[in-house]
Amino acid sequence: MSSRKVALALAALGLGVAQAFVRLAGPSYSLGAHTTSPPRRSLSASALAEEDIMVVMNGLPGAMGREVAAACQRRGMKLAPFALTGASYGGDTVDVGGVSVSLVDGTNTAAADSAAEAAKMAAAAAGCKRIVCIDYTHPTAVKGNAEW
Repeated sequence: MSSRKVALALAALGLGVAQAFVRLAGPSYSLGAHTTSPPRRSLSASALAEEDIMVVMNGLPGAMGREVAAACQRRGMKLAPFALTGASYGGDTVDVGGVSVSLVDGTNTAAADSAAEAAKMAAAAAGCKRIVCIDYTHPTAVKGNAEW
């Protein structure tokens, strides 16, 4: 299996890749080059179904962000109607698999906090039990997004 297919598979499962982090509605885990990985959890029958997960896909202006978002949708996960991005793309909208995603400037704390609340409401409205955040933004934006 190619490294790209492995990266897409891991991201679609919410397990993380370089500069990707997972934010669950409960405890917050961060997976990336500058943080420690969470303890391994086995996937069992008690694991959440893909349709119970809403994905906030940061970095959607980029090709990798779009590919990972599409892979998540193919797995049955729901795509959040917003994503964090750098200041230059804030206010833009991106269409991914029929979902219109508003790009929010992650360097603007107030806008990012508002987006977090919007994600919780969108997940609840869609019947999702967890929010997973995958980040493929530029390295200058990823630290702020991880703190979010």
